[in-house]
Parts: sequence; structure tokens; C-alpha cells
Amino acid sequence: QDVHKSTACKIFGEENYCKEARKKAKCISGDSLLYTDMGIIKIRDINPSRIEGLPINVDFNISTPEGVCRCSKFIYNGNKNTIKFNMNNGATLEVTPDHLVRSDNKWVRADSLHIGDYIDFEPTAIDSNNYQTIDLSYINGAKLTFSKELAYYIGAILGDGSIPRKNVYFMSEDYELIQYMSSIVKRYNLGEAHENVQKYTKTSNKPFIRLNCGPKKARDLCKDIGLIDEIGHKQFKVPDIVLRSPNDVKFAFIQGIFDTDGTISKYAGHKSNFSLDFCTKSNELAVGCMHILRCLGVSCRICTSYNKVYKRMYYKVKLRATSARRFLELGGFKCIHKQDRLKEWCKNVSFIKEYKKHYMIESIE
Repeated sequence: QDVHKSTACKIFGEENYCKEARKKAKCISGDSLLYTDMGIIKIRDINPSRIEGLPINVDFNISTPEGVCRCSKFIYNGNKNTIKFNMNNGATLEVTPDHLVRSDNKWVRADSLHIGDYIDFEPTAIDSNNYQTIDLSYINGAKLTFSKELAYYIGAILGDGSIPRKNVYFMSEDYELIQYMSSIVKRYNLGEAHENVQKYTKTSNKPFIRLNCGPKKARDLCKDIGLIDEIGHKQFKVPDIVLRSPNDVKFAFIQGIFDTDGTISKYAGHKSNFSLDFCTKSNELAVGCMHILRCLGVSCRICTSYNKVYKRMYYKVKLRATSARRFLELGGFKCIHKQDRLKEWCKNVSFIKEYKKHYMIESIE
């Protein structure tokens, strides 16, 4: 199926279809993310050579608001000036000025939109069957399948872990999480897992446990996955290997994030309504998690707030009650007390207000 042709026909009508109409149906930024059966990928990665005007054959499924469509052709039309829309749910859309965008149930040119206008978009959930492999730098020629356990491990380290020069640490007040992380370390032979009970953290007076997740081997694995850069700095973003993995692996990563930095909170004025949140100092990590959740069929948005104590902006990925139910259906938390609380609140929810399937433009660049 020619997705650009079908889109142009829907916008202009089959009788008005032409080359110019087809161009207007496909002029978006190369950094735009596609939800496909190959995982979440950037458009530019489909054709790395990017030879202008040269069509190449492709064969994959892509998520659209109207369902899953099959793609068979890809054409790169060169570099053009673009407009970038920053939406109130934390997402961005970057397109050429003449690109047609659906706003309030009608198609309009991108350069006719203003701050306060709405853009309609809600993707269809889609799965990938491509389990990814890791080239292990510490064992020459060895490969390792990126599994659900490793995805959870990476998510948990991003949430409550640290990666100094010679080691990897994970800290938690929940002993069941310490035990699960310890079992992953042992299963993948990342080293000896040692527990060290501490008195308190900066933000809590509860005792917590620091788990030594192994020496250099564990750190090298984090580097091979993309959790740390060449210099050795921890990267607060979703690794590409997670985005390209099947949905069960993607969700395991989200589990690790929410088990460590996720909270369940009530809405003021609605005793039985609640939201499920994950907070981070990294906008890039928040946006990556939002894309994974939407690919899994979970509606969410990103809210921002300024923390006076740490003097920085924080980004909160927020799921309302219906989306939290979907989160529970996918597996919920591994953390027992959070899972029990989520189950109880999902039973008792009476007032449900879900996020809309259109998002307001907050700023234009």
C-alpha cells in the first residue's frame, strides 16, 4: 500500500490526486518517530544513504490513527525548511510549512496553525517481533539477546541506580526489588551481588539497601546497551535497543522505571480517581517513555514543574485512571505494595476522565 497516495486521496479526493498532492502528504522531519513492527524508529533510519529522489523498496507495518497500514516504498526528497510544534502533552511535531495536518477534524496547512490550536493524533498500538541482540565488548564475538530481564535491569538502573567508574549500584527501600535485581545479576553472570543496608537517603528517613551489581562486566554491559557514553557518563534517555524491541521487552523497561520512580496519587476533589506518574529530571527520558507507552496503547502526557530544592525543571509522565488500568493489564508493577495499591484503586475508580486524542500547540519554532 502507498501510504502517501492513500493519505493524499483522503485529503484532496481521488479525482484530484497528483504528484504535488502526494508531496504534501509526506513532508515531515527525518527525526520523526514511527511506530512500526520493527520497533519505534526514526524516518531517517529507514534509508541511511538518503539519496535524493531515489525510491527504495521497504516492507513493514506502521501505526496510524486509523489503524495499522503496510508500507512498501520510501523516497527521500532532500532537506527543506520546517516548522516545529511543541504540544501540551510533551510531544513535538516537525513538518514543512505546506504539510497538511489534521486539526479539529479537518486538514489544514501547517503554516496556518497558531498557538492554542489543536492537532488530532492518537496512534494505534502495534507490536514488534524483532528481539534485539547485544554485541558484548567484554567477550570477543559474543552476542546476548536483549531480554525482558535486561530491559527491567536497565530501567531500574536509570531510575534508582548509579554507575561510577568501576561498578554499578542499585538502591531501593523495597527488598523484593533488591532480590529481583540480584537474580538478574547472577543469571547473566555480571558479578557478585552484594547488599549493603544504609540508614537513609536525602529524601527519605526509611532504611534502604544498596546492591552492588557486579564489577567491570556489569558496567561494560551498560555501555554496550547504550546506558553510558564513551566518556562514561550515564545517559538519561531510552536506549535505541529498547525502542526497537518487542512490546513485552519495552514494557519490562517501563516496569523498571515505574517500580523505582513511579507513584500513584489521588486527584483533588475526586476521592476515587487517581493518576499514575513517573518523574524524571530528563525531558529526553520522559519523551522516550511517553512514546513507548503510546506504542503499547497507553495514553499519557508530560507535565513540567520547577523543583526549588534542586533548582531544576522536572518532567512527569502522567497516566489517568483508564490508562492506569491498561498499565495493570500489561503487567503493572513488580513492586508488591505498589501493585496491590494499583489493583485496589482500579477496582474503586468511579470518575474517569481520559486524555483527549488531540493536543494543543503550546509554542512554535
